[in-house]
Amino acid sequence: MMADTRGPYKKGIQRRQEILNAAQQVFGQFGYVGGSLQQIADQVGVSRAALVRYFPDKESLLTALLQHWEAENRERARSNPGLENIRGLMNVVKFNADHRGSIELFLTLATEASNPAHPAHNFMAERYKESKAYFLGELMQASSSGEVLPMTRTQARREIEGLFALLDGLQIQWLLDPQMDLVAMVQYHLEVAIARWQGINGATQHAELVVSL
Repeated sequence: MMADTRGPYKKGIQRRQEILNAAQQVFGQFGYVGGSLQQIADQVGVSRAALVRYFPDKESLLTALLQHWEAENRERARSNPGLENIRGLMNVVKFNADHRGSIELFLTLATEASNPAHPAHNFMAERYKESKAYFLGELMQASSSGEVLPMTRTQARREIEGLFALLDGLQIQWLLDPQMDLVAMVQYHLEVAIARWQGINGATQHAELVVSL
């Protein structure tokens, strides 16, 4: 009896993942508003009726996709407390450089979801809020431990907000110009910021040395 149910169950899990993968590509390319269930079904190679057996509407599919995406990304940036965790952001950037659809989805939804009526608005707003709060804590930890110069919470918050703006901006430029070396650009600017936080004279030259190693 177990053998009879295991096959269909496994196939159902695989099909659900195929739908999520297709939704990431469609929503990343056309946005949530422009993308349709029919486009996703066509990409998977199933009928729309077959797709809605897994996800009854577009909003439920988006919710499942965001939950799946967040679960995959949650630990990617984290390593050791303080500066190492901030440097761990490079793990996310490297993943995005190898999975263009992931960052297309994120940046497209981040823009669309600025509309409070968008179904992903609360998710995206909370994700930015939680991510910035997490890395603010890591920078304050680095300040307390002496890894960087002392800074107030307000100073640290402004640094993290600027860092997030830099990351998003460089990734948008890379989407428009894939010839740009995204990983090298982000690493360079991250090291410039860290060197400045540490009070290193010639922070730009220091970052160039670190990136070249």
